[in-house]
Amino acid sequence: MTAFAGVGASLKNGAVPFANASKWELDIKTDTKDVTPIGADGAWAVYLGTLNRWTAKITGWLDTGDTAQANMLALVGQTVPLTLNVNGTPNGFIGSAILNEIAPNIDAQNPESCVYSFQGSGPIDFA
Repeated sequence: MTAFAGVGASLKNGAVPFANASKWELDIKTDTKDVTPIGADGAWAVYLGTLNRWTAKITGWLDTGDTAQANMLALVGQTVPLTLNVNGTPNGFIGSAILNEIAPNIDAQNPESCVYSFQGSGPIDFA
């Protein structure tokens, strides 16, 4: 397996690339329900997978001159298309998500940063 350096990664809001992102995170999960029957074999719990879900976070240097970031500031609560590339195009995750939080971090001793949080709405695909 080839290891990739994060510096080769990228991300987009639709067709608009984030110019000043420093990190993206993706969390894909499935809900489970305990369906263990009485007398389960070996006393092991049995689970059923139900709904899949995903969330994403983008961290970047706060820059309202970055078109993607400027767009995000007006899109809280809206569904946006995301592309999270692992190491350049076309290796990435593509889906639509609701922008549910913008969290600027202003510190006199460090660069200003901002975290954009998303709740996936529908599937996320790897292409």
